[in-house]
Amino acid sequence: MVKTAESRLTKTLTSKLAAIGKHVAGKLSHLAKPAQMSEGGDRKAIDEAVDGADWMSVASAVAAETEAVATDGAKRALLTLGVADDESITSQTFTKAVDEAKARAAELVGKSWDEDGNLVDNPDADMAITDTMRDEIRDAVAEAIENGDSAADLADTIEGLGSFSEERAIMIARTEIVASHASGQMRAMRESGVVEQKAWSAAGEEVCDDCQENEDAGPIGIDDDFPSGDDAPIAHPLCRCAVVAYFPDPEDEDSGDEDTSDEEDDSSDE
Repeated sequence: MVKTAESRLTKTLTSKLAAIGKHVAGKLSHLAKPAQMSEGGDRKAIDEAVDGADWMSVASAVAAETEAVATDGAKRALLTLGVADDESITSQTFTKAVDEAKARAAELVGKSWDEDGNLVDNPDADMAITDTMRDEIRDAVAEAIENGDSAADLADTIEGLGSFSEERAIMIARTEIVASHASGQMRAMRESGVVEQKAWSAAGEEVCDDCQENEDAGPIGIDDDFPSGDDAPIAHPLCRCAVVAYFPDPEDEDSGDEDTSDEEDDSSDE
């Protein structure tokens, strides 16, 4: 499930980011001419070009995959915890898992959903890809002016920025899929009523310092944050770690971990 969703989302995002790059480049090519710019005019033009892109399609594409993945993560956790037959728990768990995935998808593009299901600006979004995009575009415009590039040259440069590349699509897809799966697991743990502690399970060939510190912290309260400040994975882009429920053994408090993740479980692919 996880790998299949990641592959689908990567393909979709590659297309959509490329289209946005083309749109933004077309709107900003004139900035290569200094005479066209006023004090702060480039910043305003860049903001307008980025904000005017089709972010609805990006947020919807991310939500479509991550909602399913979050539900899958929740379902697997509920089964492991032995409460999957309790409809009052499963119904509430799945609803909240989907809502959280949808909200995260909107925040990814600096937005949130209003009561009517429309995307609106979210100034508090702390992981918006649009922020990096704006910075890259500003640097490209400044360099084009310094080099005396033509409008066509600037358009090509903007369209080829990393923000609109397949590599960026891969990074977003992998990151958001893993984060949503972990979020679904956490929602299941909370709603189950049987989990009081959780632990961080580091994964990957090279584990970063933050993730290693989170794992070394051992079990913590279900509502506490790990040393990195995260409630559950992810701790950074492309993080592959998992969160697990922890049940102390009355006879040996150092044992009894119960893993509710599918850490790179390829058997879940459909």
